[in-house]
Amino acid sequence: MREVEQILELWAKTERAGESAVLATVVKTSGSSYRLPGARLLLTRTGQRAGSVSGGCLEDDLVKKAWWLTESGRLIRRYDTTPEGKIASGFGLGCNGIIHVLLERITPGRAEMLDLLREVRASRRPTTVAHILQPAARAGERIIINGAESARLDGVEAFIETLAPPVHL
Repeated sequence: MREVEQILELWAKTERAGESAVLATVVKTSGSSYRLPGARLLLTRTGQRAGSVSGGCLEDDLVKKAWWLTESGRLIRRYDTTPEGKIASGFGLGCNGIIHVLLERITPGRAEMLDLLREVRASRRPTTVAHILQPAARAGERIIINGAESARLDGVEAFIETLAPPVHL
């Protein structure tokens, strides 16, 4: 939970400065990976970052490419770290899996996912979200699920996560 707090703190600072950022979210994995779906990384234009989507190797690629990858909108980037994959030998990765990362440019006033995370923390009520993965034309869309809306998921592949407020001791 501390990671989400760090991401929200960095976004608050970035938002106050009127700057944009890129939010990376692991939405699907197959095989072994360091992080599971729901892991997030926030990258600012000034090079600041909070969170992580891997053991450190994918972050370097995202720092270099996230801004131009998201120029035309959100997308899902596939990283193949299997021995036969494109990047395993170059990075010497030990995860041997395939990681799908949703990349989206966020700007002040247009940071849906981070606003939702803030709302969950403030209201102390969990929320379930479906992140559309397929069809490609809808990749990155979100649906808040509250019973009846789940029927709208017919015919799509989605990563479904429940956002829960932190536990107070």
